[in-house]
Amino acid sequence: MIKLRKPSASPIVPNALGHCKLIEETAENNSKFDANKDDYFLGTAKFTFDSKIYGHDNIKTILRTCQNGKCAFCEQNVSAVSHGDIEHFRPKGGFRQNKREHLKYPGYYWLAYNWDNMLFACAICNQRYKENLFPLLDSTKRARNHHDDLKNEKPYFINPATENPKFLIQFRQEFAVGIDKKNRGARTIEAIGLNRSGSGYSDLLELRFDHLEIVKTIDKLSKMMASPSCPQNEIDKAADLMKKFKSHKKQFSAMIQDNFM
Repeated sequence: MIKLRKPSASPIVPNALGHCKLIEETAENNSKFDANKDDYFLGTAKFTFDSKIYGHDNIKTILRTCQNGKCAFCEQNVSAVSHGDIEHFRPKGGFRQNKREHLKYPGYYWLAYNWDNMLFACAICNQRYKENLFPLLDSTKRARNHHDDLKNEKPYFINPATENPKFLIQFRQEFAVGIDKKNRGARTIEAIGLNRSGSGYSDLLELRFDHLEIVKTIDKLSKMMASPSCPQNEIDKAADLMKKFKSHKKQFSAMIQDNFM
């Protein structure tokens, strides 16, 4: 996970009249809540959200581009294998403080179409791991509706669009390790499955291990002395490759940066 360089200005998803659907849908949901608060808190009334709006090309293309096609969490090259998901950092439909807890309603409905709450992520991080989990350091300060102040919240999860993950998570070889005293890094690693193992595409540890082994070989070559069996131009190529591997644009760049200072 790396710090993302996300544009601050929200994209526009226009309707037939040129008005922004993001703003209109948010206002409509806010009005629905104000008119029927009790039912929304009980879960007998639930919000529906239009993925064609928050997943519109005007939004997804910008996120995919500024994240270099990588998942905001695991840094896999999502665009190479799938369309990717729009991940809501604060879950829109409902939330859990921990995995054992029943889903509570409503979720952060007023942020469903909010640019600041959107990230580009792979389906495994988004749907299989994080889902509706959103723990706070103090759950009594959770914003429960659009009238509450989000500034009172202190999430456990790291938002790579607003803070630098390197101060909370470091890589030791292919393993992600939490390093902060409040355990925000460790909680993020566990919940999003940053050290997940499995089979094929879902085995993130194996993918990182294989990538790291390749980079180790190239790093050794970049530091060799020129000889008939190892000409200088090959050493220079290896050095250039090492620079590319460390770039924030490349897959698993946080791991490479931590292992090759």
